[in-house]
Amino acid sequence: MAVSQNQRLRKAAAKAAKRKVVVAEKLAKDRQALRISKPRHVDLATSPIAECMLTANIEGLGIGTLVVARKLPLGRYGVAVFLLDLWCLGVKDAFFQVRGSDEFESLHDELGITSEPIEPARARLLLQDAIAYGAANGFPAPGEFADLERLLSDVEPAGEPFAFGDPSRPHFVVGPDDSQRRIELVTAKLIEKFGPNGFDVTYPLDDGDDDIEFEEETDEPPA
Repeated sequence: MAVSQNQRLRKAAAKAAKRKVVVAEKLAKDRQALRISKPRHVDLATSPIAECMLTANIEGLGIGTLVVARKLPLGRYGVAVFLLDLWCLGVKDAFFQVRGSDEFESLHDELGITSEPIEPARARLLLQDAIAYGAANGFPAPGEFADLERLLSDVEPAGEPFAFGDPSRPHFVVGPDDSQRRIELVTAKLIEKFGPNGFDVTYPLDDGDDDIEFEEETDEPPA
């Protein structure tokens, strides 16, 4: 039977939401290996930038990571990872680690995400705008962010801005580790800011639902 345009859009949106959750799930799992350490003892702004990488197609996925690394003495690297939600929360999480050269080379394999280089100035702009977008939606940045932003404190924000929202309104995609309480809090804040019809919420599909089929829509009244 023919599939309507609405059905195709619903299926595409469901698959996109699942991809977003898979990324978040991977990050949540690997975050346990990326132990947080406080960067206050590191003179981050005077160390050369070794790498600045962003998840490919982050605007289409809605969620991804920005990795900023500074080269430190003794062959070490100060690495900050920012989990960004361009559809709703802005900066969702941020954490820091000092790594040796071998550990630094394996970082992207551990995260399991395809990334591409980004100019530090545009990365700073992205962080600045992500903070503003999340705050406008009612979600402040995590406590670690102020310390970690120092990795780019000597860089002036510049470049082409990123698009936020899906496509221009908040879209909260529920993650695998989001409790019911968390979902209720986020939803309540969005209702407060935008009203009950001013945003979208999507729950992830089950693992076996990639080929989910929707019933054919019809304008005929039920028999």
